[in-house]
Amino acid sequence: MLPTLVEKYSLTPGVGVVVYDPATLTLGSALVAGGSMALGAVGSSIGAAGTIAGGNAALQGAQIQSAALNNQGTLDLQASQFTADQLSQNATTAIASAQRQALDTRLQTSLVGSQFTARAAGSGLSATGSTAISEREQIAGRGEYLALGQMAAGENTAVGLTNEAAATIFSGQAQQYGTSAQAVAALYSGATAQTSAEYGAAATIAGGGASMLKSYGAYAYPTVFGKPGVVG
Repeated sequence: MLPTLVEKYSLTPGVGVVVYDPATLTLGSALVAGGSMALGAVGSSIGAAGTIAGGNAALQGAQIQSAALNNQGTLDLQASQFTADQLSQNATTAIASAQRQALDTRLQTSLVGSQFTARAAGSGLSATGSTAISEREQIAGRGEYLALGQMAAGENTAVGLTNEAAATIFSGQAQQYGTSAQAVAALYSGATAQTSAEYGAAATIAGGGASMLKSYGAYAYPTVFGKPGVVG
């Protein structure tokens, strides 16, 4: 049996719909409903904006970190190139120094040979005799041996320096590759954070919309004292 008008719009528990019946919604209750839904929408918007801002900040931080890593890799490579250039110059210097030493040794050897010949002639010995010739050959051979040893030492030093230069370049390239990989990883992390923030913001807005619908339904179709209000 349908309730009477008095019962329908009374405060009788379980019977009356009070002021929440859609046909009799008062201005005050309408304002309350609208304000509640508006506040919910504003809160959702603010939450979504904060989430997006956090994602953008994460991406910007990742971009800054990536740029710093790339710059560091470039500096590492430049430093290794500079060191390698110095080592290469030292290698060239080592060969030139060895050549100079060998030249000095040969000149000194020639001088000793000439002095021997002069002394031999001054002492009455034949400068073309077998003994004199043998002595001069020994002196020349010893001098050439020393000169060749100096050249070999210089070349060995140069080879070592050249190898060290190549290793330095390789090390710089490896460091640059490592920092570049870190830079890419940082950018990927920042982009992932931004994407997650965008999805999170969308979820916040969707949740706010669902809350608004729920609030509207509560006001439009209320339940009084645990039982549905009677409409119609």
